[in-house]
Order: sequence, then C-alpha cells, then structure tokens
Amino acid sequence: MGKLSRRARRKAGPRRCPECGTEVGEPYKTWELVAPIPDRKMRITITVMGMFQCPNCGKKFRAVVSKIKVGPEGAEVG
Repeated sequence: MGKLSRRARRKAGPRRCPECGTEVGEPYKTWELVAPIPDRKMRITITVMGMFQCPNCGKKFRAVVSKIKVGPEGAEVG
C-alpha cells in the first residue's frame, strides 16, 4: 500500500501508521515534554509522547499520547 495523503493522515490520528494507515496499539516507549512558558491561565502543559511501530509495515513513528495542563486550579487532561 502507498503513502497516505495529508488529509488521510490527519484523519487517521495518532494511533494509525502514517505510511500504510494500519491501526497501532500501545506505544513501546513514552516520555514527557514540559512547556517552559505557562499559558494565559498560568498552566504548564505536559505533553506525553510515544514511540509506535506499525505491525503491518514496520515503520516507527512518534505521536502525542496525551496532554495535561497543570495550574493553580488543578489538572486538566486533554
């Protein structure tokens, strides 16, 4: 199967292979990125990234697993 178009990749989301479109399970590696500057509501964004591998074509790719905003009012998972 060939590469997916930009529109198909955007629709596919982070849990699909960008090369062939096959659904991918859980990431085999995760890490966190912390934004150095807070937003207007003084919340810090923590982005959890994951490394995935396609079971069909073997392509490895990174994608956002989740985002968490932590601030004075508590935490917001998005």
